[in-house]
Amino acid sequence: MSPAILPRALMHRAAPKLFRMPSRSLYTTNRTKQQVSAVVASLQPDKPTSSRSIPDEDKIVAVDMHQTINDLATNIDTWNRKLKSLLDKDIMRHQWLAVSTPRDPPINPESHRANVVAVHVEDHTLSCNVGGALTKIPNIWLRDNCQCDKCVHAATRQRLLDTFDIPPEIAIESHAVNGKEVHITWNDGHQSSYSLDFFSQACSDPLHRAVARNGLASAECWNSAIAEEPPVVTYPMVIGQDNGLKDLLQKIRTYGFCYIDETPATPNATQEVLERISFIRPTHYGGFYDFTADLASADTAYTNIPLGAHTDTTYFSDPAGLQAFHLLSHTDGSGGASLLVDGFSIARQLRQQDPEAYRTLSTTYVYAHASGNEGISIQPYKAFPVLEHDPATGFLLRVRWNTSDRARIEAPIKDVGTWYDAARKWDQLVKKRENEYWEQLVPGRVLVFDNWRVMHGRSGFTGKRRICGGYINRDDWISKYKMLRDAEGTLERLGTD
Repeated sequence: MSPAILPRALMHRAAPKLFRMPSRSLYTTNRTKQQVSAVVASLQPDKPTSSRSIPDEDKIVAVDMHQTINDLATNIDTWNRKLKSLLDKDIMRHQWLAVSTPRDPPINPESHRANVVAVHVEDHTLSCNVGGALTKIPNIWLRDNCQCDKCVHAATRQRLLDTFDIPPEIAIESHAVNGKEVHITWNDGHQSSYSLDFFSQACSDPLHRAVARNGLASAECWNSAIAEEPPVVTYPMVIGQDNGLKDLLQKIRTYGFCYIDETPATPNATQEVLERISFIRPTHYGGFYDFTADLASADTAYTNIPLGAHTDTTYFSDPAGLQAFHLLSHTDGSGGASLLVDGFSIARQLRQQDPEAYRTLSTTYVYAHASGNEGISIQPYKAFPVLEHDPATGFLLRVRWNTSDRARIEAPIKDVGTWYDAARKWDQLVKKRENEYWEQLVPGRVLVFDNWRVMHGRSGFTGKRRICGGYINRDDWISKYKMLRDAEGTLERLGTD
């Protein structure tokens, strides 16, 4: 068969592959054009590669195919440009929402999920009419998420059922709706009960589920004016009541930091209040720290020089979630005011003023390291951008900004100037006076802040200062926050969030 002519019988089968968008990227315009051009060249009816005569009807088909391919090739650039534009706008929309939505999503599932109207069985699925929309739930998933004591351990909430013991064609023998529950008898004799809320959650918007799972809260951004009324709780409330601890964590979720006043100026009391949140994370600096400016560890934090606004532990793949400081004493000197800057607020300002700079800091990856102590060089397994977004929601999730610990920029050397330009604009916003909140810490006031959001620093000082504090993992403090807000709901939704 001549490669120049596609037989009529094969054309309808080959064509879909010729015009399918590349799966790896929507931006492979040049490559797609080259592929189409090659096909077009192979279909030229006036340049057969065989000496045999070509039937007129095949020539006509080839000409028609040639015209079709030319038309589609002309449109491919347009399609790609439109798709890229839409995706770019969508990415920016998510990044904007990440720093502008005012508060946590509500705990009550019914506040963002529609009610279940009807349930019926059809073709190895259970169909739910939720708020007028029909959703089919596969039997295998439904059986796998049975929450009875035979399938899930009552105390640990771990699975007891071996998923792969479930027959692939598991079927519903019978079902009944009783009040707010659906009772199902399976064809293997097992019985399951599911609340209507379970189905509502399972069929809800994936964005809501991701937000609920991660305990994400969109921030109330702030600037220097927060000095007039910073978030504060008291030590007796946090130590003595779960509501006091919940109030502390809620304020941190909202503002990125909170003070704990009336704390005894001792390491023991400070450690006790931090461990009300969770265990203290050990690092190469130790666990709970209690230090003076003596360079006991090779880090500028152990000096008395000024420190610009930064986040800690950018050299860890999983940076510290919370950080705490308690000034126990400051003698024979002055200075040492603490600086806080809201990274989410800076991100919002940058996004408004220069979207391309925002994009650069979100897509250019940077390495970091901690190599000051003998025998230690901590480096993350990969580079990370300054602005990290949650892949499920598009929300801005974490800020990594520490120029002292920065290493190589993961970009071709000819392109790194773009990163420096964007980083300079970020740095200028960080250093604007109206974005800086300065506070002179005093004994009895513990500062706890979200290291994934709030940058901290200090002015230089004289004399001798003693400070204690520690780090807490992100997952651990978010777990405490979620359980204090809605323990029962958090556990009930393990299979559907």
